[in-house]
Amino acid sequence: MARKKKQEEGLLGEEWLYKINASRILEQLFSNFSERKINYKKIKHSYKITKWLVDNKLDFLLELAKEVANMLN
Repeated sequence: MARKKKQEEGLLGEEWLYKINASRILEQLFSNFSERKINYKKIKHSYKITKWLVDNKLDFLLELAKEVANMLN
């Protein structure tokens, strides 16, 4: 039934990437993995996540930047 709902909403393939709410997903992840002890705060945590990516996974961030640049062209 869930698959049928996704088909009805047009969320198959890569389309779901355009419809997700990353902030909402991060809220749920923070809540679940911290046993509801830490609330995701977009301004505070998005900065820290980006800083961690720059310090530890720069290649991933550069690929992401290329994808964004391609979408804007």
